[in-house]
Amino acid sequence: MKTVTIRVPATSANLGPGFDTIGLSLDFYDELTVCWGTGTLLEHRAVEVSGPFSDVPVDETNMVYAIIKSELLHAGFPEVEFAISCINNIPHARGLGSSSAAICSALQAASIVLNDVSDGEITWSKNYIYDKALAIEGHGDNVAPCIFGGIQLVTKSRPGHFPLFLRSDYAYDAFSIRYHIFDEPTKTSDARNALPKEIDRLQAVENSANVAELVTAFSMLKTPDNHVLQLGRNYTRNINEMLFFGTEDHIHQDFRQSVYPESLDRVKKLRGASIPAAISGAGSTIIAFWFDERRFEGLDGHDDFWTAQAIGARYDKFIEENKSPSWEIKKGTIGVGCSVV
Repeated sequence: MKTVTIRVPATSANLGPGFDTIGLSLDFYDELTVCWGTGTLLEHRAVEVSGPFSDVPVDETNMVYAIIKSELLHAGFPEVEFAISCINNIPHARGLGSSSAAICSALQAASIVLNDVSDGEITWSKNYIYDKALAIEGHGDNVAPCIFGGIQLVTKSRPGHFPLFLRSDYAYDAFSIRYHIFDEPTKTSDARNALPKEIDRLQAVENSANVAELVTAFSMLKTPDNHVLQLGRNYTRNINEMLFFGTEDHIHQDFRQSVYPESLDRVKKLRGASIPAAISGAGSTIIAFWFDERRFEGLDGHDDFWTAQAIGARYDKFIEENKSPSWEIKKGTIGVGCSVV
C-alpha cells in the first residue's frame, strides 16, 4: 500500500475589477491524503473527512473521491483500491475557492496514483491538470492560483489557454493580506444570477482601466527595487496607491448587493479609509491587502500616505471602530500552489 499527501491553498478571485480573470493563492490550506494498493479498503474507510469544514459526504459521492475514481476508470485502472482522508480548513461557500481546492487536489492525487499504477507511462503536467480542473470547475481565476500559486491572470477561461504568472516569488511574504470571513455563506449561483446581462460602456471602460492598473502594479513586483512607477519628472505612483485604485470594481460587486449586503458595506467602509479591499470571489469573504516595502532595505514609500505603516494604521483603526462577532478576521500572505507534502 502506498500513500501521498497533497496540500492545496485557498484562493481569492476577482480582486475587484478582475472579474473571472485575476486570482491569488492564500497561505492556508486543505490537505488530502490518498492511500492505494491491494488491501487498502481492509485497513481504511474509503472516505474520511476532518477539520472545521467537514460537512461534506463521507461516502463515494464525495467530490474528491468521485474525481479520483473517475480518472482511474477512464485511464483503464478501475480495479485499483484507494481511500482518501481530507482535512478541510477552507470555509465553504465563502468565496475562498473551496471547490477549486477539492478539484485540484483530487486531480493532483489522481496523477500520482496513475503514474504509479501505470509504471510511469501516464504523466500529467501542471498545465494538463489545470486544463482538466478548468473543465470541471469553470473558473480559471480560482483554479490557476490553486494549482500554480501566487497571483495569476487568466487570459481565456477555456482549455489550452494557460494563465500568466503576474509576479515572482521573491517576496510572497511582503504582501500583508487580511481576509474577513462572514458567518453567512453565499451561493456562487446566487451571486452569478444577480449580475445584469449588459453593463454601461463607460463602466466597462473604467473597469478596464482599473484592471490595467492592477495588473501593472502586480507586474512591477519582479525585483525588490521596482515598487514605485515613475510616470513623469515629478510624479510617481506607489504600489499601494495603484493597488487601491486598481481594486475598484464597476461591473459586478454593486450589482450583487442583495446577495452580500453586509460584505459590500464593509468593503465600502474599508475603501473609504483608503485601504485596498474587495469582495473575495462570489463572497461573502472580504479581502484587503497591501505591499510592505519595509521588507527591503533602502526602500521608502515615496508618499507617506501609501506606506505599509500608514495603511496598517488606518486598517487597525477601522477594525477598532467596526468590531462585530459576525466576522472572523485572519492575517496572511500569498500562498504556494497545490503540492505534495
